[in-house]
Amino acid sequence: MTSIDQSTINQSEEIYLATSKFESNDDLLKSVREFYYTKGYGLSIRDSKKDQYVTLQCDLSGVYQDKRRAGTKRKKSIGSRLTDCPFQITGKKGSDGVWVFKVKNLAHNHDPSTDMSGHPSFRRLEPDDVQTVKKMSLSGIPPRQILSTLRQQNLNLPAISRTIYNLKAKFRKDDLGNRSAISLLFEELQKVYSTTEYLFERNWKEFELFYSGKKDAIEYIKATWLPWKDKFVSAWTEKHLHFGNRSSSRAEGAHAKLKLYLQVSTGSFQDLKKKICLAVEHEFNEIKVKLASTVTPCTGHFMATMGLPCAHKIVSCLGMTIPLNIIHSHWRIDTLSLNTGVDSSSDDNNNFFALLNELRSKYQMWPLGKQELATSMIAKLVNESDTYFEPVIQQPKGRPPKAKKKKGKTSTTRDPSKFELVESSHARNPSSFSHVQHHNNLIDLNAYPECSGDLS
Repeated sequence: MTSIDQSTINQSEEIYLATSKFESNDDLLKSVREFYYTKGYGLSIRDSKKDQYVTLQCDLSGVYQDKRRAGTKRKKSIGSRLTDCPFQITGKKGSDGVWVFKVKNLAHNHDPSTDMSGHPSFRRLEPDDVQTVKKMSLSGIPPRQILSTLRQQNLNLPAISRTIYNLKAKFRKDDLGNRSAISLLFEELQKVYSTTEYLFERNWKEFELFYSGKKDAIEYIKATWLPWKDKFVSAWTEKHLHFGNRSSSRAEGAHAKLKLYLQVSTGSFQDLKKKICLAVEHEFNEIKVKLASTVTPCTGHFMATMGLPCAHKIVSCLGMTIPLNIIHSHWRIDTLSLNTGVDSSSDDNNNFFALLNELRSKYQMWPLGKQELATSMIAKLVNESDTYFEPVIQQPKGRPPKAKKKKGKTSTTRDPSKFELVESSHARNPSSFSHVQHHNNLIDLNAYPECSGDLS
């Protein structure tokens, strides 16, 4: 921060901005930051466009925004160094390729700093130091040790521990790009996904090499998970019949997908039916699109694990009947119920008539009261209407008003004192106080018969 010429430091702000010219954007940023550093101000980039312009603002511009509570009315009680300073200047690239300044607002709403160590722009690390932090972070070195190493190389290093933490957060954000953390995790796990044992061994070696800096994590996976790889790695699990049950939460997953269509927990049965049919129709269309897409070479995994013919087998059977022996009994309805030649209702009818005959014989031996009850029940069953009605919605009574509350015998409320009885009596009958005499701040309790009996 001390490489700027003394003549530049001494010249006024207006002259510096009007006469300065630069060959590149980097030269402009370095010069203007050094200039305002000597004035007690820090600058940060507000917005920019490559090879066109860069807008600079005071690093105290803006106001605090609590991103963790976005959308809530409750405000977090916290101090902020930001003062919403209006200072702004722009650096633009001219048609001749030279960068110059354009003034927007040179006013500050705060005094210049006497100690610049409190400005984040002052604690900015050089590009070489940033790369050092990145390499040491990948090696698993804690931020405090990284900061100690940098200070050994530069005794005047202005960075603090927060500078290192912010850089690590920036590295993670750059690695994610526009992806979420869970998406990145699945991409990494996809690298180890293998359909054969040979592919698994090859992918695992690549995974070890890529994460060679995480030796503890690699050793943990080797000792804890790899001995059981035949229980969860596709190269082994895709050889066994499991009907798609790869996890214990399959029902919960299906439930969650259905709830995306239901949206609310209230609604009529008709609405529920429509939404479930819509969900099934969408899933069916998804399957049709997958089948219509380019078919990959058959591996036999689907038939081996699901007990159903794969897309290749279905294509080969077009125009023909798919034999039932290639469909596992897990997916088939009882074949007896599909045989239309057998009248399955005859047994039910025989049982019904047998029960009627038994009821007729016992009816004769029952007493008159029991016969009348049986007759009324049968008549109600025969004459019952097939019309269905919506259930009656019973409105809750709600909490009773305080005026209706009554003190029970088990109440913990104390009995009123004598003076409280006097005050309540006065409130009920103020005229009774006209003949009461007060001597030396004493009250004649004889005027209150309800109290005199309690004196002892």
